[in-house]
Amino acid sequence: MEPESLVEELNEYLSVVTDIIFRHGGTLDKYIGDAVLVFFGDPVPQDDQEERALRMALEIQERVGEFSERWVAAYGESFQVGIGVATGWVTVGNIGSPARSDYTVLGNEVNLASRLADRALAGEILVTDRTMMKARDVATGEPVDEVTLSGVSRPIKVYSVVRQSIPQRGADAI
Repeated sequence: MEPESLVEELNEYLSVVTDIIFRHGGTLDKYIGDAVLVFFGDPVPQDDQEERALRMALEIQERVGEFSERWVAAYGESFQVGIGVATGWVTVGNIGSPARSDYTVLGNEVNLASRLADRALAGEILVTDRTMMKARDVATGEPVDEVTLSGVSRPIKVYSVVRQSIPQRGADAI
């Protein structure tokens, strides 16, 4: 693929993903190449952030399927993403120097979510047991394994999300 085509396709994908993030009340931290870092619960507190995160992830995977079909037809390659979601305490704030700072999130759970995304197979959503327990009304998960991930000191029980056919909340409720 030519660089110009790649940039055009990625920008379209990132535009769609950004709309999905905002629709579910997520805070877009940053784009990291073709990856996106998102968090929930700040600056606006949410009592259902795990559910929002899973609904967002499921919608992203659904839309990625549409991109993949188009990419296979146009480029002979599929377009798929892996998603990682972790729940826990993090540090959020303006971090940087007086010359340049970013409103961002730091902490072990951020690293854990990144490691899960890296480990996820194409089209897979991996979540921690804590996330799965708090969002069990949105989807069920199949245990993958208890894994030790780089940079994480304790073994983590990981689930692969399985969609559940339950009614979504109306757009006004999200």
